[in-house]
Amino acid sequence: MNIDERQVTTSLQRYARGIIVTDDDLDGLETQIGERLHPTRSRERSRRPWDLAVAACAVVALVLAVTALWRSGRTETMPAAPPTTGAVSSVSRADLIGVWTPDHGNNLGYLWLFTADGRWTTTNTASGFRDAHRELVPYDVEAGDILRFGTCRKTVRLGTEGRMTLTALPGETKCDRFPERSMPFIRISPSSPPGSSLERHPYAGPPESARKTATMDDVSGTWLVQGTGIMVVVSPTSPNTGTYIWDDDGDGWSAPDIQGRVVLGRAGHLEFRPTQLGDGDPPPDCAFAFDEVTTTRDTLGMTPSAAGCWVDPGEPEPNRQRWVQLN
Repeated sequence: MNIDERQVTTSLQRYARGIIVTDDDLDGLETQIGERLHPTRSRERSRRPWDLAVAACAVVALVLAVTALWRSGRTETMPAAPPTTGAVSSVSRADLIGVWTPDHGNNLGYLWLFTADGRWTTTNTASGFRDAHRELVPYDVEAGDILRFGTCRKTVRLGTEGRMTLTALPGETKCDRFPERSMPFIRISPSSPPGSSLERHPYAGPPESARKTATMDDVSGTWLVQGTGIMVVVSPTSPNTGTYIWDDDGDGWSAPDIQGRVVLGRAGHLEFRPTQLGDGDPPPDCAFAFDEVTTTRDTLGMTPSAAGCWVDPGEPEPNRQRWVQLN
């Protein structure tokens, strides 16, 4: 096989780049290669370490150069270099804003809350949701789509709209609030397709037969108005009264759209009376009223009342609503 001398020289330069070789070294190398083919014992003993190093590098470079030329002669495609990790993350804080719930039956009713300014917390009670602003702590989005929660780091993958999955990194063990290896989520608020179609919370117990609501215990909790991103959080103050916050953009713990009092009347009549609006406008002088309120423990069924704020006398009779309890 004939190999063009110029190709060999170029290949040697490419693979031996960084090794400084002088003309004297080359002359010595030529002599040593001849001795390699026709060894002389006395001269072999007198070789210097530098000579041996140069010879070794040259032999390795020659092998690599010939191999490269042989590959190019066979038109073989060389393996592509492995992709480098990007310097940025494809997931941003804006993708996470709102209220999320783990989409599995062992989530203990927890909601995960993410803010626009890069803070988060979790809660599984109505009171915890209302006071979440006291528990919010920073989180970071790192390169490679990694979320850091203090000492806990998880890979985040966004699926179809309103879905994400957090997965443990290899060797990560410092995650007390997230012991699972992988956890899928759906976004509750703002509205998303999987959130608005939720019929029962993943952690809900066995369904019960519907019955009329009797006390505020039947109404208290964190609720999602099915088909929307509206969340209603009710806290009882007596057997028949309570307070509530109403929000549809995922920041009800810090900037609810409506706040007010809730009153449960006889025969399952329920009224939400606004006392404060998030935009600073005066609250309406009517209540969001519902009739025939029933509960299955993890859902509420109710029909908007003709006397309530939501009902326009000129519109057809409103459809019955279904609320899903989140915790």
